[in-house]
Amino acid sequence: MREHPLSKLARSKKYQQLYIEYREGRLRLFENETDFTPIQLEFLEWCQVHYIIRQDIINKEIYAFKDLQNDPMRVKAYLIIKSKIIEERIKREKSKKGR
Repeated sequence: MREHPLSKLARSKKYQQLYIEYREGRLRLFENETDFTPIQLEFLEWCQVHYIIRQDIINKEIYAFKDLQNDPMRVKAYLIIKSKIIEERIKREKSKKGR
């Protein structure tokens, strides 16, 4: 499986740092601040994906490991596993509140 070009760009240290600055409101990534184009939205989504993975690696999440981002198939699998884990946590929290 070939890595999407926007994913590769968003994964780079340069764009991850710019994305962090953007998230914190200290930088504009694009000239337009609203009405993003589909390509801009996809780039931001990939930035978010790689940001989450990096945070999980830093926080030593159980399924995250350093070379994860270098393999598009593993990234996809990781996101599926992570979403399932989050779904399970939400179900448990709802069932605790329902008691």
